[in-house]
Amino acid sequence: MKKIINNGSIDFLMLFQIFKQRAKDLKFFFLSSFILMMIFYIFSDRLYTSNSVLAPVSNSSKGDVSSVLAAQFGLASEIEIDPLTIFESEDLRKSIIYKERLINGEKINLIDLWEYDDLKWYNPFELMNLFINTIFPGIENNSTVKDRVLEVKAIKELNKRLSFKQDFYTNEIKISSTMESRDLAKSLNQEIINYLDDFITSSTNKDAASKVFYMQKRINEVENDLNESEDGLETFLSENKSYKDSPRLLIEFMRLQREVELNSAIKIQLSAQVEINKVEEISKVPNFVIVDYPTYPSKKVYPRGSIFIIYLIIFYLLFVLIIVIYRDFRRIS
Repeated sequence: MKKIINNGSIDFLMLFQIFKQRAKDLKFFFLSSFILMMIFYIFSDRLYTSNSVLAPVSNSSKGDVSSVLAAQFGLASEIEIDPLTIFESEDLRKSIIYKERLINGEKINLIDLWEYDDLKWYNPFELMNLFINTIFPGIENNSTVKDRVLEVKAIKELNKRLSFKQDFYTNEIKISSTMESRDLAKSLNQEIINYLDDFITSSTNKDAASKVFYMQKRINEVENDLNESEDGLETFLSENKSYKDSPRLLIEFMRLQREVELNSAIKIQLSAQVEINKVEEISKVPNFVIVDYPTYPSKKVYPRGSIFIIYLIIFYLLFVLIIVIYRDFRRIS
Protein backbone atom coordinates (compact mmCIF):
# COMPACT_ATOMS: atom_id res chain seq x y z
CA MET A 1 0.00 0.00 0.00
CA LYS A 2 1.23 3.46 -0.86
CA LYS A 3 2.23 5.80 1.95
CA ILE A 4 0.24 8.92 2.82
CA ILE A 5 3.34 10.97 3.68
CA ASN A 6 6.09 10.59 1.13
CA ASN A 7 9.22 12.78 1.05
CA GLY A 8 7.60 15.43 3.22
CA SER A 9 4.44 15.74 1.06
CA ILE A 10 0.93 14.46 1.82
CA ASP A 11 -0.90 12.27 -0.70
CA PHE A 12 -4.47 13.49 -0.15
CA LEU A 13 -5.85 10.98 -2.66
CA MET A 14 -4.41 8.14 -0.60
CA LEU A 15 -5.74 9.78 2.57
CA PHE A 16 -9.28 9.93 1.14
CA GLN A 17 -9.03 6.30 0.01
CA ILE A 18 -8.16 5.25 3.55
CA PHE A 19 -11.11 7.28 4.87
CA LYS A 20 -13.35 5.55 2.33
CA GLN A 21 -12.07 2.12 3.31
CA ARG A 22 -12.58 2.85 7.00
CA ALA A 23 -15.87 4.70 6.52
CA LYS A 24 -17.83 2.18 8.59
CA ASP A 25 -15.42 2.38 11.53
CA LEU A 26 -15.26 6.16 11.30
CA LYS A 27 -19.05 6.46 11.30
CA PHE A 28 -19.28 4.18 14.33
CA PHE A 29 -16.66 6.22 16.18
CA PHE A 30 -18.43 9.49 15.30
CA LEU A 31 -21.83 8.18 16.40
CA SER A 32 -20.37 6.82 19.63
CA SER A 33 -18.73 10.15 20.36
CA PHE A 34 -21.95 11.97 19.49
CA ILE A 35 -24.00 9.77 21.83
CA LEU A 36 -21.52 10.31 24.68
CA MET A 37 -21.62 14.04 24.02
CA MET A 38 -25.43 14.05 24.06
CA ILE A 39 -25.48 12.13 27.35
CA PHE A 40 -23.09 14.68 28.84
CA TYR A 41 -25.21 17.50 27.37
CA ILE A 42 -28.46 16.13 28.79
CA PHE A 43 -27.13 15.59 32.30
CA SER A 44 -25.11 18.81 32.51
CA ASP A 45 -26.42 21.58 34.75
CA ARG A 46 -28.01 24.42 32.82
CA LEU A 47 -26.40 27.77 33.60
CA TYR A 48 -27.95 31.19 33.06
CA THR A 49 -26.34 34.63 33.25
CA SER A 50 -27.90 37.86 34.52
CA ASN A 51 -26.24 41.22 33.80
CA SER A 52 -26.58 44.67 35.32
CA VAL A 53 -24.85 48.01 34.72
CA LEU A 54 -24.15 50.67 37.35
CA ALA A 55 -22.94 54.24 36.97
CA PRO A 56 -21.25 55.59 40.11
CA VAL A 57 -22.34 58.95 41.50
CA SER A 58 -19.45 61.40 41.85
CA ASN A 59 -18.67 62.52 45.39
CA SER A 60 -19.33 66.25 45.64
CA SER A 61 -17.79 68.23 48.44
CA LYS A 62 -21.08 69.83 49.45
CA GLY A 63 -21.01 71.74 52.69
CA ASP A 64 -17.33 71.13 53.38
CA VAL A 65 -15.57 73.39 55.84
CA SER A 66 -13.12 75.85 54.36
CA SER A 67 -9.83 74.38 53.20
CA VAL A 68 -7.88 76.01 56.05
CA LEU A 69 -10.18 74.65 58.73
CA ALA A 70 -10.45 71.27 56.99
CA ALA A 71 -6.69 70.90 56.92
CA GLN A 72 -6.49 71.97 60.55
CA PHE A 73 -9.03 69.39 61.71
CA GLY A 74 -8.05 66.57 59.34
CA LEU A 75 -11.30 66.74 57.37
CA ALA A 76 -9.91 67.69 53.98
CA SER A 77 -10.74 64.47 52.16
CA GLU A 78 -13.95 62.52 51.76
CA ILE A 79 -14.00 58.75 52.19
CA GLU A 80 -13.29 56.97 48.90
CA ILE A 81 -14.43 53.36 48.42
CA ASP A 82 -13.57 51.36 45.31
CA PRO A 83 -16.54 49.10 44.39
CA LEU A 84 -14.08 46.56 42.97
CA THR A 85 -12.55 46.13 46.43
CA ILE A 86 -15.98 45.44 47.90
CA PHE A 87 -16.88 43.08 45.06
CA GLU A 88 -13.75 41.00 45.61
CA SER A 89 -14.26 40.81 49.38
CA GLU A 90 -14.78 37.43 51.02
CA ASP A 91 -17.51 38.89 53.22
CA LEU A 92 -19.68 39.52 50.14
CA ARG A 93 -19.22 35.94 49.00
CA LYS A 94 -20.04 34.58 52.45
CA SER A 95 -23.25 36.60 52.56
CA ILE A 96 -24.23 35.13 49.18
CA ILE A 97 -23.20 31.57 50.03
CA TYR A 98 -24.95 31.30 53.38
CA LYS A 99 -28.16 33.11 52.46
CA GLU A 100 -31.00 30.62 52.30
CA ARG A 101 -33.19 30.87 49.22
CA LEU A 102 -36.24 29.00 48.03
CA ILE A 103 -34.83 26.65 45.37
CA ASN A 104 -36.90 23.80 43.96
CA GLY A 105 -39.43 24.24 46.77
CA GLU A 106 -36.81 24.03 49.52
CA LYS A 107 -34.95 26.74 51.46
CA ILE A 108 -31.25 25.98 51.03
CA ASN A 109 -27.96 27.85 50.70
CA LEU A 110 -25.41 27.49 47.90
CA ILE A 111 -23.34 24.89 49.77
CA ASP A 112 -26.43 22.68 49.89
CA LEU A 113 -27.28 23.47 46.26
CA TRP A 114 -23.83 22.47 45.05
CA GLU A 115 -23.81 19.45 47.43
CA TYR A 116 -20.34 20.19 48.78
CA ASP A 117 -21.28 18.62 52.11
CA ASP A 118 -22.14 15.32 50.38
CA LEU A 119 -19.43 12.77 49.62
CA LYS A 120 -18.96 12.23 45.89
CA TRP A 121 -18.21 8.54 45.52
CA TYR A 122 -17.04 9.00 41.94
CA ASN A 123 -14.28 11.38 43.05
CA PRO A 124 -11.13 9.37 43.94
CA PHE A 125 -9.57 12.31 45.80
CA GLU A 126 -12.54 12.64 48.14
CA LEU A 127 -12.53 8.87 48.75
CA MET A 128 -8.81 8.98 49.51
CA ASN A 129 -9.29 11.92 51.87
CA LEU A 130 -12.13 10.08 53.64
CA PHE A 131 -9.94 7.00 54.03
CA ILE A 132 -7.01 8.99 55.45
CA ASN A 133 -9.23 10.90 57.89
CA THR A 134 -10.84 7.65 59.02
CA ILE A 135 -7.52 5.88 59.63
CA PHE A 136 -5.72 8.93 61.05
CA PRO A 137 -8.33 11.13 62.72
CA GLY A 138 -6.96 14.51 63.71
CA ILE A 139 -7.48 18.19 63.31
CA GLU A 140 -9.00 17.72 59.84
CA ASN A 141 -12.04 16.13 61.50
CA ASN A 142 -12.69 19.28 63.51
CA SER A 143 -16.12 20.69 62.61
CA THR A 144 -14.71 24.22 62.30
CA VAL A 145 -12.07 23.04 59.82
CA LYS A 146 -14.63 21.04 57.83
CA ASP A 147 -16.96 24.03 57.63
CA ARG A 148 -14.10 26.24 56.46
CA VAL A 149 -13.08 23.71 53.79
CA LEU A 150 -16.66 23.64 52.45
CA GLU A 151 -16.77 27.43 52.60
CA VAL A 152 -13.55 27.80 50.58
CA LYS A 153 -14.85 25.32 47.97
CA ALA A 154 -18.05 27.31 47.62
CA ILE A 155 -16.13 30.61 47.39
CA LYS A 156 -13.92 29.21 44.60
CA GLU A 157 -16.99 28.03 42.70
CA LEU A 158 -18.72 31.36 43.22
CA ASN A 159 -15.64 33.19 41.89
CA LYS A 160 -16.17 31.35 38.60
CA ARG A 161 -19.82 32.42 38.52
CA LEU A 162 -19.35 36.15 39.19
CA SER A 163 -17.89 38.78 36.91
CA PHE A 164 -17.20 42.45 37.62
CA LYS A 165 -15.91 44.81 34.92
CA GLN A 166 -15.35 48.56 35.14
CA ASP A 167 -15.09 50.74 32.05
CA PHE A 168 -11.83 52.68 32.05
CA TYR A 169 -13.32 55.83 30.51
CA THR A 170 -16.89 56.03 31.87
CA ASN A 171 -16.36 54.13 35.16
CA GLU A 172 -19.55 52.20 34.41
CA ILE A 173 -19.65 48.89 36.25
CA LYS A 174 -21.00 45.70 34.68
CA ILE A 175 -21.94 42.88 37.05
CA SER A 176 -22.62 39.36 35.77
CA SER A 177 -23.85 36.38 37.75
CA THR A 178 -24.20 32.86 36.39
CA MET A 179 -26.33 30.29 38.22
CA GLU A 180 -28.35 27.13 37.71
CA SER A 181 -31.68 28.91 37.30
CA ARG A 182 -32.83 32.17 35.75
CA ASP A 183 -34.47 33.45 38.94
CA LEU A 184 -31.42 32.59 41.03
CA ALA A 185 -29.03 34.36 38.65
CA LYS A 186 -31.18 37.50 38.66
CA SER A 187 -31.75 37.57 42.43
CA LEU A 188 -28.05 36.98 43.13
CA ASN A 189 -27.15 39.91 40.87
CA GLN A 190 -29.58 42.12 42.77
CA GLU A 191 -28.09 40.93 46.08
CA ILE A 192 -24.66 42.10 44.94
CA ILE A 193 -26.04 45.55 44.04
CA ASN A 194 -27.79 45.81 47.42
CA TYR A 195 -24.63 44.73 49.25
CA LEU A 196 -22.50 47.32 47.44
CA ASP A 197 -25.01 50.08 48.18
CA ASP A 198 -25.45 49.08 51.85
CA PHE A 199 -21.71 48.77 52.40
CA ILE A 200 -20.88 52.17 50.89
CA THR A 201 -23.81 53.84 52.69
CA SER A 202 -22.81 52.30 56.02
CA SER A 203 -19.17 53.33 55.57
CA THR A 204 -20.14 56.87 54.58
CA ASN A 205 -22.52 57.17 57.54
CA LYS A 206 -19.85 55.91 59.95
CA ASP A 207 -17.37 58.39 58.49
CA ALA A 208 -19.89 61.20 58.97
CA ALA A 209 -20.57 60.06 62.56
CA SER A 210 -16.84 60.06 63.29
CA LYS A 211 -16.52 63.59 61.92
CA VAL A 212 -19.46 64.77 64.04
CA PHE A 213 -17.85 63.31 67.17
CA TYR A 214 -14.49 65.00 66.67
CA MET A 215 -15.95 68.28 65.44
CA GLN A 216 -18.22 68.41 68.49
CA LYS A 217 -15.16 68.04 70.70
CA ARG A 218 -13.47 70.84 68.78
CA ILE A 219 -16.58 73.04 69.10
CA ASN A 220 -16.43 72.63 72.89
CA GLU A 221 -12.78 73.71 72.84
CA VAL A 222 -13.59 76.69 70.61
CA GLU A 223 -16.47 77.69 72.90
CA ASN A 224 -14.08 77.76 75.86
CA ASP A 225 -11.61 79.85 73.86
CA LEU A 226 -14.43 82.14 72.75
CA ASN A 227 -15.64 82.63 76.32
CA GLU A 228 -12.11 83.39 77.48
CA SER A 229 -11.52 85.87 74.64
CA GLU A 230 -14.89 87.57 75.32
CA ASP A 231 -14.10 87.80 79.03
CA GLY A 232 -10.68 89.22 78.18
CA LEU A 233 -12.24 91.82 75.86
CA GLU A 234 -14.87 92.72 78.47
CA THR A 235 -12.21 93.14 81.17
CA PHE A 236 -10.09 95.25 78.84
CA LEU A 237 -13.00 97.59 78.02
CA SER A 238 -14.00 97.97 81.66
CA GLU A 239 -10.42 98.86 82.64
CA ASN A 240 -9.63 101.03 79.61
CA LYS A 241 -12.63 103.17 78.75
CA SER A 242 -10.50 105.70 76.87
CA TYR A 243 -8.42 103.16 74.93
CA LYS A 244 -8.97 105.08 71.68
CA ASP A 245 -6.71 107.84 72.96
CA SER A 246 -3.77 105.45 73.31
CA PRO A 247 -2.25 103.76 70.21
CA ARG A 248 -0.91 100.89 72.32
CA LEU A 249 -4.31 100.24 73.95
CA LEU A 250 -6.06 100.57 70.59
CA ILE A 251 -3.81 97.87 69.11
CA GLU A 252 -4.49 95.64 72.12
CA PHE A 253 -8.23 96.19 71.69
CA MET A 254 -8.05 95.24 67.99
CA ARG A 255 -6.09 92.09 68.86
CA LEU A 256 -8.68 90.99 71.44
CA GLN A 257 -11.50 91.81 69.03
CA ARG A 258 -9.89 89.73 66.24
CA GLU A 259 -9.53 86.83 68.64
CA VAL A 260 -13.24 86.98 69.49
CA GLU A 261 -14.20 87.25 65.80
CA LEU A 262 -11.93 84.35 64.80
CA ASN A 263 -13.29 82.03 67.49
CA SER A 264 -16.84 83.05 66.57
CA ALA A 265 -16.18 82.29 62.88
CA ILE A 266 -14.64 78.90 63.71
CA LYS A 267 -17.62 78.00 65.89
CA ILE A 268 -20.11 79.00 63.18
CA GLN A 269 -18.24 77.01 60.50
CA LEU A 270 -17.93 73.91 62.67
CA SER A 271 -21.55 74.08 63.82
CA ALA A 272 -22.72 74.26 60.21
CA GLN A 273 -20.50 71.32 59.26
CA VAL A 274 -21.77 69.28 62.22
CA GLU A 275 -25.35 69.72 61.03
CA ILE A 276 -24.40 68.70 57.49
CA ASN A 277 -22.61 65.57 58.72
CA LYS A 278 -25.52 64.70 61.00
CA VAL A 279 -27.70 64.61 57.90
CA GLU A 280 -25.10 62.46 56.07
CA GLU A 281 -24.94 60.17 59.10
CA ILE A 282 -28.52 59.04 58.57
CA SER A 283 -28.85 59.68 54.84
CA LYS A 284 -29.77 56.92 52.39
CA VAL A 285 -28.80 58.70 49.19
CA PRO A 286 -27.99 56.17 46.41
CA ASN A 287 -24.27 55.78 45.78
CA PHE A 288 -24.73 54.90 42.11
CA VAL A 289 -27.31 54.95 39.35
CA ILE A 290 -28.59 51.61 38.09
CA VAL A 291 -28.37 52.00 34.32
CA ASP A 292 -29.55 48.43 33.63
CA TYR A 293 -31.32 46.48 36.35
CA PRO A 294 -30.43 42.76 36.62
CA THR A 295 -31.70 41.12 33.46
CA TYR A 296 -33.83 38.00 33.37
CA PRO A 297 -31.78 35.47 31.34
CA SER A 298 -33.49 34.48 28.10
CA LYS A 299 -31.08 31.74 27.03
CA LYS A 300 -28.75 29.41 28.83
CA VAL A 301 -25.04 30.07 28.51
CA TYR A 302 -24.07 26.46 29.25
CA PRO A 303 -24.23 23.85 27.85
CA ARG A 304 -24.47 25.16 24.28
CA GLY A 305 -25.33 22.46 21.73
CA SER A 306 -23.66 24.29 18.85
CA ILE A 307 -20.40 24.62 20.80
CA PHE A 308 -20.54 20.93 21.69
CA ILE A 309 -20.97 20.00 18.01
CA ILE A 310 -18.03 22.20 16.98
CA TYR A 311 -15.82 20.66 19.67
CA LEU A 312 -16.93 17.18 18.63
CA ILE A 313 -16.09 17.77 14.96
CA ILE A 314 -12.69 19.28 15.80
CA PHE A 315 -11.86 16.45 18.20
CA TYR A 316 -13.09 13.84 15.72
CA LEU A 317 -11.03 15.19 12.81
CA LEU A 318 -7.89 15.60 14.91
CA PHE A 319 -8.23 12.13 16.39
CA VAL A 320 -8.76 10.49 13.00
CA LEU A 321 -5.82 12.36 11.44
CA ILE A 322 -3.52 11.43 14.32
CA ILE A 323 -4.50 7.74 14.08
CA VAL A 324 -4.08 7.66 10.29
CA ILE A 325 -0.70 9.43 10.38
CA TYR A 326 0.49 7.25 13.27
CA ARG A 327 -0.38 4.05 11.38
CA ASP A 328 1.27 5.43 8.26
CA PHE A 329 4.52 6.05 10.17
CA ARG A 330 4.38 2.56 11.65
CA ARG A 331 3.98 1.12 8.16
CA ILE A 332 7.00 3.14 7.02
CA SER A 333 9.14 1.80 9.85
